[in-house]
Amino acid sequence: MRQNGLIRMVRGARKRPVLPETVAFAVLCILDMASTIFVVRSGLAIEANPFMATLLSKGVLVFAIGKTFSFLLPLGCIELIRPLAPAFIRKSLQIGTIGYVAIYLIGTLGGIHSLVP
Repeated sequence: MRQNGLIRMVRGARKRPVLPETVAFAVLCILDMASTIFVVRSGLAIEANPFMATLLSKGVLVFAIGKTFSFLLPLGCIELIRPLAPAFIRKSLQIGTIGYVAIYLIGTLGGIHSLVP
């Protein structure tokens, strides 16, 4: 009996290690989440993403769960399809991580600049 392609992908994903780029991206997202919670609760900033701001207004736990799903689900899917285009997936994660850091820094520095009298 032939296995479904998706089942094969899932079984294959369990046998291979997660890319360091995937782990780095996830860690970056966790740091972003933690820093967002800290600066918003300190009154130093607001959450710019309207959807995430709504979650944060419901509480830190709701925000943390929503934020975690917002990056773990896509990263899990990326890891599942990695065998289809391994070099592309790796390069995309590298570029995505650099882009994430750049946008984070621009947003943070822009926010700091607006706080300075």
